[in-house]
Amino acid sequence: MESELGTFFIPNNILTREHQLESYSEKVERINHEFNDAKAADEAYEGDAISEKTISDLIFKIQPLLAEAEDQKFAHNEFLTNILQQYSKDEMKIPESQKIVKEVREFRYRINDSLLKLKDIELLLKQLNTELFKQDVINASELLRKTNSRLRERL
Repeated sequence: MESELGTFFIPNNILTREHQLESYSEKVERINHEFNDAKAADEAYEGDAISEKTISDLIFKIQPLLAEAEDQKFAHNEFLTNILQQYSKDEMKIPESQKIVKEVREFRYRINDSLLKLKDIELLLKQLNTELFKQDVINASELLRKTNSRLRERL
């Protein structure tokens, strides 16, 4: 009975980690896409020196964190594919499975740690988007001011 429980318990845990990793990978891709959009928006419009410095600093902080997230995604996928998914059912039987259970548990901790780091990146990205929005509002206000003064000149 214990042996059958082990052959059921371990594959389900590995499958759960696989789903967590898929979710992590999707978040990394989404954040990368949003970050690239924000960088493009920054390049498209100019702001004052302070906002440009703030935006530049945020971009500088986010880039290495995203690169690290990509590296972690790759390393997690490699571990899942080359280690965890290679175990046979015989290796998953209770007496022999202690090493596998430990590896799955440690893998769970690594994925959770990576997810927490993604939340930090998301907060920085939110700050970046806020700064870009402020810059857009300032640019729009300046454009409206110029348009209003031209209209007054015509009248």
